[in-house]
Order: sequence, then C-alpha cells, then structure tokens
Amino acid sequence: MATIIPSDLTRLALSGAHEPEIATLAVLRDRLPAAYTVFHGVHWTRQYNGHTVYGEIDFVVLNRAGQVLCTEQKNGPLEEADGQLIKHYGDSRKNVGEQIQRFLPVDVLGLYIYLP
Repeated sequence: MATIIPSDLTRLALSGAHEPEIATLAVLRDRLPAAYTVFHGVHWTRQYNGHTVYGEIDFVVLNRAGQVLCTEQKNGPLEEADGQLIKHYGDSRKNVGEQIQRFLPVDVLGLYIYLP
C-alpha cells in the first residue's frame, strides 16, 4: 500500500476536494506498493520572465528509486481541436496541454511540501 499525503481521505472530502480525485487517490493508495508515495493537490510557484507563475498539479507520484510521475486529472469529456485537448468548465475552457506545460519546468524533487 502506497503512502498518501495528505493521508486522511475523509478530511479531504470534507475540505471540498473533488470526489473523483479522492476516488483516484484511494485506488493509487490501495494498488501501488509501499515503495510509492502519492502527493495530492501540490501547489507550486516559479519565476518566469520576471513574473510569478503559479498552479496546482493533482498527483505527484514518487518511488524510492527517485522516479516521478505527475498527473493532472480531468473528469468528463475533453474536446480535441487543432491538435489540442480542451476541457470545458461552464463558460470557461482550459487547454490541458498548456496547463501541463506550465508545470513541467518545476523542479519536482526540489519542491518544498508542507505537511501539517
């Protein structure tokens, strides 16, 4: 069983975390071996062209060998347009590729993760 951070899924649900993400977190916890740690809802910041860029990634999965997998979960349908994946949220839309590209320069292994 993998280590999950934050570890209390019930508390996450009460704090307003999205139910599908909590379900995914439970699957990752139950199906990955103990050599894995899964961080949920990792907030990050970095400097880019003199501005502060910030965001959040849904899951950062680390193993003891130092391998990292970062996952942004999207629920429901995605639209493919001009080679891009688009997620619609009511009146707004997000380009999934751009969202992931913003995260890629972040030094995941150098993240400071606050554990209350």
